[in-house]
Amino acid sequence: MQKETFSENMRMALAMKAKTQHSLATASGLHPSRISAIATGKADPRITEAWKIAEALQIPITWLFEDHSASMGTTV
Repeated sequence: MQKETFSENMRMALAMKAKTQHSLATASGLHPSRISAIATGKADPRITEAWKIAEALQIPITWLFEDHSASMGTTV
């Protein structure tokens, strides 16, 4: 998996949904430091973490792994 793609997509989804990393941590049940590590690309999410993040952001898990660089205006 490409950490950059996942972390960029996670940050993009947070911005589009006007959520913070802290609110994502609360909604997903993950520790805020783990969310931060994933968001900055310092850590790869486990599949269970990816599911929790996608569920908390109310987006398909596949969206987090796709390359959206060509469609920066995509709505999630």
